[in-house]
Amino acid sequence: MHLSHIFFLFTLAILLCATKTLEYNNRDASHTNDVAFTQGKRGRAIRLRRHPSVRNKTCKYKFIRVPKTGSTALHNAIVTRPELSRLICSSPQHTGLHQLSQRNSAHVLYGLRDPVARFVSAYRYGYADIGQLGKPRLYNLGRKYNSIDSFVNDLHSDPTKAERWLKELVFSPQFMWTSLHPSTQENKDQKRHPICVSARAPPFEYQLMKILQLRTLPVDVENDTKELQTQLDDAKYINRPNGYDIPSPRSIDIIKELYTRDVQEFNAFCAKYKEF
Repeated sequence: MHLSHIFFLFTLAILLCATKTLEYNNRDASHTNDVAFTQGKRGRAIRLRRHPSVRNKTCKYKFIRVPKTGSTALHNAIVTRPELSRLICSSPQHTGLHQLSQRNSAHVLYGLRDPVARFVSAYRYGYADIGQLGKPRLYNLGRKYNSIDSFVNDLHSDPTKAERWLKELVFSPQFMWTSLHPSTQENKDQKRHPICVSARAPPFEYQLMKILQLRTLPVDVENDTKELQTQLDDAKYINRPNGYDIPSPRSIDIIKELYTRDVQEFNAFCAKYKEF
């Protein structure tokens, strides 16, 4: 082989190694830096800090982020309070308990929302592209279903379609995110602590104080309640039909039937904060 060819191959190998090293470093940086994504009706950016102890095996509590349960506000509250971040591991991604390496943590925390209110929120979220990142912006439900009743009726008339939608991120049942395996019984040694998520529920800091048995916890009720309410009340969008997101009694019954297990859990822990 000619000397120039050898030199060319050697240079190419060095460039490839440098590229891989840069990709690796950038990947590592993404595990420690803030993660920005669009949130809210006006597309405001919320910075989510990755909890530095996400991989900490000594973490006593694991917070599971369930879509459409105010989990962004709950995650932010956890990672910005040393009193909570020392005890609770929280990841900015929506990751099911059965997907985590720490799935056998002694205690599991998660937001629990009225299943009907959550479904309505998911429908609003997927109604049209509001500039929010993620797959739901591609749903464009409003093109085919101009009201939540028409969407629910279609799901009720076509079980196959209903099954498909229940596999989508924001419509998936809450229990699927907090189960070790959706089709099996839970770990009997694992203590599950739902945090009732509702405009009617006590501030989540007070709920966490009780769960974690903390005597005191700095509470910024006004700011945290506002952030949580902004996230839950995520659909006062303009240029939408009046009453498009108000389900009829029949639709409410159908939604409850679709989310039977979620309804049972919500009624067991948070029934007095029911919204529908």
